[in-house]
This record gives sequence, C-alpha cells and structure tokens, in this order.
Amino acid sequence: MGIFDHVKKIDLHCHLDGSLPVETIQKLAQNIQKELPPREALLSRMRVKDDCENLGEYLKCFELPLPFLCTEQNFKDAVLGVLEDVSRENVVYIELRFSPLMSAWSGLPYDRMIAGAVEGMKEGSERYGVMGNLILCGMRHMPVEENIRMLRIGREFFREGVCGADMAGDEASYPILGQSAFFEEAKRLEMPFTIHAGECGSAGSVAAAVALGAKRIGHGIAARKDEALMEECRRKRITFELCPISNLQTKAIESKEEYPFEKFRQRGLLLTINTDNRMVSGTSLDREFEWLQEQYGITEEDAKALTENALEASFAEDDIKQEIWKRLR
Repeated sequence: MGIFDHVKKIDLHCHLDGSLPVETIQKLAQNIQKELPPREALLSRMRVKDDCENLGEYLKCFELPLPFLCTEQNFKDAVLGVLEDVSRENVVYIELRFSPLMSAWSGLPYDRMIAGAVEGMKEGSERYGVMGNLILCGMRHMPVEENIRMLRIGREFFREGVCGADMAGDEASYPILGQSAFFEEAKRLEMPFTIHAGECGSAGSVAAAVALGAKRIGHGIAARKDEALMEECRRKRITFELCPISNLQTKAIESKEEYPFEKFRQRGLLLTINTDNRMVSGTSLDREFEWLQEQYGITEEDAKALTENALEASFAEDDIKQEIWKRLR
C-alpha cells in the first residue's frame, strides 16, 4: 500500500470516454451485441504506449471506446463503471466530463445521452458511495450554434446531475475566442464553466480563457511562461486542474523537470490534481500523488490540502460540499 491510499480524494478533471475500465467496455459491447478482441488486445488499444510521441498519438486511444457511447443504457453503464473503479481508491467526489457532440453520429438525442449519464451517476453514488456530477463539454471544432444547442439541452439537467460546462478540443487550431458566445450563454443560464487551455504550449490560450470568465482552467501548464498571467490567476483565485501524467505522455511538457507544479505552488496558485483519462493514461489519483511525491516530495498533508482546494473549486452545490467536507474530515 502507498502512503496516499487511505487519503480521501476528489477528481475534478476526468473524461468519461478516456476512463472506461476494460470490464465496462466489455459490458457496453455486450449491450449492443458487438464483438471485441481479447482482453489483452483490448487493453493495448485503449492505453497509451510508453513511447507516445504527441497528443495525436495519445488521442488514437479514444477511437475504441467512443463508438460504444451510443445508447442511453450505455451512457448509464459507462458512468457506473467509472464510479465503481474510483471507489477503490477512496475517491469521495468526482466530476466526470463528456461531450454529447462526440456521440451525435449515433442519432441518439442529446437529452437521452445526458439522462443516461445522470441515471448512472445517481445509481453509482448510491451503490459505490462516491458523490459526483457531470460536466458537459462543447467542442472547439464544432459550430458555436451546435455547442450552444447542446448547452441549452444540458441546462434541463442542471443541479440534477449536471453541474457545469467545459470546452475541449484542438486549442491550437481553434482559438477559444471563436466560442465566446457559448460562454456568454453559459453565464446567462447561470452554469459555471471550466475551459481546457494551456495544454498546447500557449500562455495566450490561458489568458483568453480567463478573459472569458473561466473560474477553472483544464491543465493550464503553459501559464508558467507568463509571470503577469500567473499573478492575475492568483489574484482572481482561478483554479488549475493539473493532470501531470497525461501532460507528460502527450508531450504537453517536454520533461518532468519542466513540470510547473512547484512554480505554480510558489506563486500561490490554487492547484488541484486530477487524472484526465484514467484508462488511456493508466493512472489514478494515487499514482498522480505518488508521482508528485517522487518529484517534489509532497506529503500526505500536501495531498489533503490539494484535495481541499478541489472541494472549494468544485461545481457542487453547497449542501453537497458540506457533506463532502464531513467525509474529508
């Protein structure tokens, strides 16, 4: 057992499609009567190789799980599978994110996708003791009108299993300001949002996300290049959803020595530690904390402080936060 095994944890940045256990994929395939390769072959296609060279190669691992997110039952079972998995490492709260737009090809309406995921979250919370919510991702490469349509449908589930919104996708090719109307609509609908930014190496991407009103930044590691931006994020109490292991795997950071955890910590930024894609990266919060211990010597108390940051930054309602706080203490 590692020293962080018994620490209660919170995961704020976890993608549903990139975190499905093998057993869950097998269940989803059975649901739609689709053949799968043997377990080892399946695992090799869903998990990034040690010699991954870039984000494009990393994203190929999503080609297998995405086609299974195509029915209301499969969305439910997908969420159930992830909650069962995280319950084994003492996670008390998780915000699972996914993009209904990435399953639009199936013909399943957005509201049924979200309803299935919400049902999985409710049932999984009762079954496995993990509290949770869903974050709905718009996609940078999609028309802003379609992203907004998805957001409005998702608003019907707000505070009923959905807690906020996100924007993901290729930030280098599709600058976030092109989706500014999406975030104006989120504000009008009173839905909090986080934005993937600063994963591609551009501090300007983080600055744009902050300008749009994001209270949380997914990854954000490129902010290390801009002292004024870091100070602005500190002053505005912008929370960074750090995902160290996936950032190293995708070469978002060239080497572990360049990872800005300590630099951010010294600047007084609000930091949280997350998994990003549990299956694809072969990671868990235990592994993320252990990596930070190896690199920066973090202690059990540091891990607890990072978890408390996550609780503060979560999009959970106040009564849920109070319940989580009791569990943490």
